[in-house]
Amino acid sequence: MKDIELKKMAEVEEKAFSKEQLLKYANDIGKLYEEERSQRKALERANAELQREILERTRLQDELRRSERAYRSLFEESQEAIFITTREGTLVDANNAFLKLVGYERKELVGSSILKTYEDPSVRTLVIQLVEENDGLKDFEIRLRRKDGIVCECVLACSVRRGPNGSILGYQGIIRDVTAQERVRRTLELARRMEALAHMAGGIAHEIRNPLAISSSAAQLLQNAQLAPDLVETCVGKVLSGIHRASLIIENLLVFAKPLTDYTLTHVNVAELIAVTMEELSSRATKQRIEIISKLDSERLFLSGNPELLHRAFLNLFLNGFAAMPQGGSLAVTAGRKDLEVTVNVTDSGKGMSKEQCDRAFDPFYHDHPAKGGIGLGLSVAYSIVRDHGGTIQVESRLGEGSTFLVTLPLSDPE
Repeated sequence: MKDIELKKMAEVEEKAFSKEQLLKYANDIGKLYEEERSQRKALERANAELQREILERTRLQDELRRSERAYRSLFEESQEAIFITTREGTLVDANNAFLKLVGYERKELVGSSILKTYEDPSVRTLVIQLVEENDGLKDFEIRLRRKDGIVCECVLACSVRRGPNGSILGYQGIIRDVTAQERVRRTLELARRMEALAHMAGGIAHEIRNPLAISSSAAQLLQNAQLAPDLVETCVGKVLSGIHRASLIIENLLVFAKPLTDYTLTHVNVAELIAVTMEELSSRATKQRIEIISKLDSERLFLSGNPELLHRAFLNLFLNGFAAMPQGGSLAVTAGRKDLEVTVNVTDSGKGMSKEQCDRAFDPFYHDHPAKGGIGLGLSVAYSIVRDHGGTIQVESRLGEGSTFLVTLPLSDPE
């Protein structure tokens, strides 16, 4: 019995923990508790952060919905026609103003090709090219065809829609219907053209009537068989002069109406052409007591153009100067090179022009034309010819100080 008790006590002693073991165990338990406590606090912090994030996302979603509602309201209520398309041309969205403009129901148009709204579908190719090259397009004139077939004059502003990586998703834009404004503009333009036509017709009639009247009077005198020989010669001269003047007016009219593309272009030596033109006027200059002073660059000044037209332009400028000096004077002509241009200055010592006359010097048949008694369309024809050759023509003048016409024309290589 005693042996049994001793054995049991030995087993108990074996299983018992030492002090050091108990302390270690207690320390481990404490560490586990602290770790669990730290994890719990971290979990609580994460939970709180998650709640804050959920609240923030909820707030942002509410703001986004409010923003989307505001955008949608602005989109739908805008009086300007707004559209969004894919790159291929499928209409993604459009507001009521756009649908009203083209006359379609939303279900008929959204999701289908926007090309059905173009009068000429090929125009969209040009629009897309310009939008992508310039990253946008403004005030581009297009014509849209409504569902009922009516064509509208419109102005387009368009931009590119891009994805996060910069790829082009499609296009968005605004279209304004300017049909009414365009109709008014065309009406005003037609009225202006009719007024100009009436003004020109009156000018032509006036310009041609004078030489015809002189020729008619001279011809009536020639019917008198008893007319003295010297008077016959004078009358014949008046008839021929009237015919020449009327012919010159008609030639100017034909030049004024005919585009440059109808003429053959060659390389023209401007200095040489001006010299020939001045030589043609030498006898007339002598009769009118006008001294012609020329300073032409010896360098060969070539430009691409029609020699007949350029001759007429300079002839008209010279004759305009003659007409401004009925009592005689001087006409100075200079021609030279400046950079890549030919410059020609024609200066007369006539009575000069006011600012209003300078502003309208190139208007055909201007009633208060500075060169009264001249050739009517002369300056207008000269202006038209110089412009068609890619040049410019300007006038500088003051009353009592003569006038200077400044012509510039682009040089060309004769080779």
